[in-house]
Amino acid sequence: MIDSPDYCTCNNNKNIHTEFNDQGSLSICDNCHKLVKDSFKSFESYPVKNYVKSKRR
Repeated sequence: MIDSPDYCTCNNNKNIHTEFNDQGSLSICDNCHKLVKDSFKSFESYPVKNYVKSKRR
C-alpha cells in the first residue's frame, strides 16, 4: 500500500502541533505541514468527565 501524499512522510515528525475544528482534533507536521496519518480524534472519542459538580441550595 502506498501512502497518500496528503499525509506526512517525514521520518522524524516530532515537531507537530494539534489543530481543532468542530468535529475533533488532528496533528499537523511542522516540517511538511501535512496531516499526520491516523491522528484525527473525534470529540465523541474523548472521555466524558464531570469536572464541575454543582450543589443546589
